Amino acid sequence: MSFLVRFSGIFLAVILLLTACNGGDEASQIDQLKLQLEEMGKNPNRDPGALNELLTQLAEAYEQESQNNEDEAQRGEMIFMAAENYESSRSQFNKALTLYQELANNYASHPRHSDALFKLGFIYNNTLKDTARARDAYQKFINMYPDDELADD
Repeated sequence: MSFLVRFSGIFLAVILLLTACNGGDEASQIDQLKLQLEEMGKNPNRDPGALNELLTQLAEAYEQESQNNEDEAQRGEMIFMAAENYESSRSQFNKALTLYQELANNYASHPRHSDALFKLGFIYNNTLKDTARARDAYQKFINMYPDDELADD
C-alpha cells in the first residue's frame, strides 16, 4: 500500500509539473520573441522584412495571450502590447486600430486607456491621413484626459 501511495504522489507531482510548464506556452513564446527582437535590434544590418515579421509574430502571441488571460488588467495590457507591435510592424495598422479601439471601448479603467485613445488619433492622422477620424479620436482623448501631458500635443 505504501508503494501505491508513494507512486500516486510522484505521479501527481509529475502531472502538476507538466501542467505548470505547458500553462505558460504563450508567455514563454512572448519571452522568446522578445529576446529575438532584442538580438535583431543589435544588428545594424537587420532585414526590415524579418523585423516586421518578428513584430507581427510577437503581436499575435500577445493577442493569443490576451484571449487566454482571465485577469482583466493583464488582458488589457496584452491587448495594448499586441496593438503596439502591430503598429510597429508598419504593415498591420488596421489590426493595431482594432485592438486600440477594443481597449478604448472595453477597458475604460485600464491604465493604458488614455494611450489607446491617443494612439487611435495618431494612426488616423499620421499614417492613414484620415483627419476627420483623427480629430474625433483626439477630441475624445482631450475630453477624457485634459490633464494628460499629451493633451497639449
